[in-house]
Amino acid sequence: MTAVVGILNKTAVALAADSAVTVTGPNQNKIYNTANKIFKLSKYHPVGIAIYGSAELLTTPWEIIIKSFRESLGNDKFNTLLEYRNKFIEHVQTSDKYLTQVAKGQAIRRLLDEFIQRHVGKKRFNPAGFDHAAFISYLDRQHNRFSNRAEAGSSGIAPNTINDFIDAYDLRHLITQRGINAGNGVFEAVRRTIVAYFQSGEFFDNLSSGLVFAGYGENEIFPSLQSITLGEIVGNVARWVEGKSDIIDDSNSGSIVPFAQTDVMEMMITGIHPYLTRVYHNGIEQVITDLLNTISGFPLDQPAVDQLKAHLSRIDVGELVKRFDDNVQGASFRYYVEPTVSTVAFLSKEDLSDLAENLIYMTYMKRRIMSAEESVGGPIDVAIISKTDGFIWMKRKYYFKQDLNPHFFHIYYKEKNNANFEQS
Repeated sequence: MTAVVGILNKTAVALAADSAVTVTGPNQNKIYNTANKIFKLSKYHPVGIAIYGSAELLTTPWEIIIKSFRESLGNDKFNTLLEYRNKFIEHVQTSDKYLTQVAKGQAIRRLLDEFIQRHVGKKRFNPAGFDHAAFISYLDRQHNRFSNRAEAGSSGIAPNTINDFIDAYDLRHLITQRGINAGNGVFEAVRRTIVAYFQSGEFFDNLSSGLVFAGYGENEIFPSLQSITLGEIVGNVARWVEGKSDIIDDSNSGSIVPFAQTDVMEMMITGIHPYLTRVYHNGIEQVITDLLNTISGFPLDQPAVDQLKAHLSRIDVGELVKRFDDNVQGASFRYYVEPTVSTVAFLSKEDLSDLAENLIYMTYMKRRIMSAEESVGGPIDVAIISKTDGFIWMKRKYYFKQDLNPHFFHIYYKEKNNANFEQS
């Protein structure tokens, strides 16, 4: 897990992220505080990218993919940030370096293992005691859930493409390899569930990555932010859905956009923890329902009881709960969100950086104090991207000492320096 935030105003956009990465083992999880999650998307133009969720696409680390794209992009530029995003997705889909047959096969295996693991839960898997009927029932529920989310998918992967992809890796053999009898309807249930999954807009957290694009296109004078969730590659088509986005313009002069573990940041922005919002919503609904039931049970004469129940039946509990929610959200916006966002609109680059860093730090402190697993932690990387100055690191961890490696910085811009020399 991780925490990432983008803060935008007309001057610049700040990106901040922690360094924690969770490695899942057979018996326990191990957290390392060394991950890089913010990168330049272009060496020469004001565009950056942040990642959260899975650190890999199929079997390749995102850092390698991003830096490969950056090299292939060279000095090319696009008019809008959206075009940079689309070009990156195209690069991911068309590069044979990442889409090896081994990697594609592992995508199916990981998904199958995920279905089995979620069905078995925390119990140790024992093929001899595996309940096939219960497994099929579980898969049917998953199939229905994925089917209901099909319209949310942005990838448009055709069922035939998915079926060809499944057939290429002998799904029946993969099932039996895991000690499960593929007969008795298991194979058919797994197949249709996988097809529905690949067509849906839903992802398993450990099988997908969040990508946050931030900065400027050539024709944009104010920054914007675009995010997507990207999962598997099926038949050279990336399965992805659009996420949060924000564009700074004359009608929107400041914005704070948190990602991944957002609860603490949302509490700082809105004045109320998102979990408490759900508690209040469910609680007030239950209180109103109980009150109405209590009133209807008053010991009255039958005509009076019938009249009272008729009046109570016309009370719309949902509407009362909505009015309560609207009042809470209105107070939150008036006293917390609006003052905060209004202030963000006028922050300098330095203050944008400080705010972004401290929102991540507050999340880290909350996890450190209250969680058994410190899933946010390590050094906080912060970058500022502006139209005039480009991508600037405010804070960044290096795995090497800069003074011992001057050649790194010379080589980094070597091709552009050579191009400038040749042009002159």
